[in-house]
Amino acid sequence: MTLFFTLSGFVIHYNYGDALADFRIASIWSFAVARFARLYPLYLLAFALTLAFIPNPYAGDQLQQAFPFYITLTQDWYPLKINGNPLSSLYVGQAWSISAEIMLYFFYIPLARGIRSFRSPRAVLSAVALLLVVATAFNLGRANGYWAQYGWNQYYDFYQSPYCRFSEFLLGALVATLYRKRIDLPSSWLERKSLLYMSLGWIVVVFFGAYSRHGNRFIDFEYSWGYAPACAGMIYYFARNRGRLSWVVESWPVILLGDASYSLYMLSGWSLWMFSANGASPSYGVATYRMVMAWVFLILLSLGSFKYFEVPARQFIRRAAAGRRKKSTTKTEPQAVAETIEAS
Repeated sequence: MTLFFTLSGFVIHYNYGDALADFRIASIWSFAVARFARLYPLYLLAFALTLAFIPNPYAGDQLQQAFPFYITLTQDWYPLKINGNPLSSLYVGQAWSISAEIMLYFFYIPLARGIRSFRSPRAVLSAVALLLVVATAFNLGRANGYWAQYGWNQYYDFYQSPYCRFSEFLLGALVATLYRKRIDLPSSWLERKSLLYMSLGWIVVVFFGAYSRHGNRFIDFEYSWGYAPACAGMIYYFARNRGRLSWVVESWPVILLGDASYSLYMLSGWSLWMFSANGASPSYGVATYRMVMAWVFLILLSLGSFKYFEVPARQFIRRAAAGRRKKSTTKTEPQAVAETIEAS
C-alpha cells in the first residue's frame, strides 16, 4: 500500500500540480471530475457485486448505517465500527484505500501551490530530505514504543487511515517536483545505480527485519511509511533513467496490466473468492491449479473491465460534466507517459 500512495502522489502532482497550484474553481472542478470518473464507476460496481455475493450483507441495520459512508466513499475517514466490525472494510474490503485516496486529495489541493513554488532542485531535495528524516524518525519511534502506543488503534491509525498515508502521498508529490526540475539536466551519480542499490537495500533490510528477533518492530514500521523511502527512490530512478532495467516498467505486458490495474485491484476479492468457495483443495497440485486459473480469470476479467467498462464510463462522465463531446487532442510524450502511469 505504501507504493500505491507514494506513486499516487507522484502521478497526481505530475499531471495536475500546475493546474491546481492556481487554486481556481475551474481547475479544481476539472480535477474532481477526472478523479470521480476514474475511481467511482468501478467502485460502485464492486460495491454492488459485494452486496450480491457475500452471505448476509443486510444483517440487522448494518447496511442502513454503512450505506451513506459507502455511497460517498468516505468509509475510511472515521474509525467507526458497526456490529463490532470496522466500517472501512465492512463491504468491498480493498476499497478503504480508495476512500483514503480521496481524503488525501483534500489535503493535497491547498498544498499544490506551495509544492510548485520551489525554485530549484536543491530546494526540493531539501524538502524531500526533511520529510524523510521527520517521518522516518516518527515511525521508527512509534515502532519501538517510544510514543503513539497507548490509546491508539495501531491498525487503523497507522495502516488504514488516510491521515497516516499523507506523508507517503506528499513524498510522491515532492519526488514528482524534483523530477520535473531536473528533467533537462544530466543524471548525477546518485540518480543512477546508486539510488537503485540504496532503494533495494532499504527494501531488503525492512523486509527481512520482520523475520528477525525484532520482527514486531519492523512489522509496525511497515504498517505505513516503512517502505516509502525505497518506493520513492525506485519511482524516481525509473522515471529518470532509461536502460536495460526499463522493461520492468515499460514492457507491453506491464503497461497492459497497468492499464487494467484498478480493475485487478477492485475485482480481485470477488473473483478470487469464487475459486475458494468450494473449500480447501485436496492436494498442493489442485491448490496450485486453482490459484493459476483464478489469476488467469482475474486478468482476463480485468482487461475486459478496463476496455469495456472503465474507459467508456470515464469518457461518458467527463463528457457529461463538460456538457459537450471532448475533442481529441495530440498528447505530448510526457503527458502520454504520465497517463500510462496514472492507469496503474
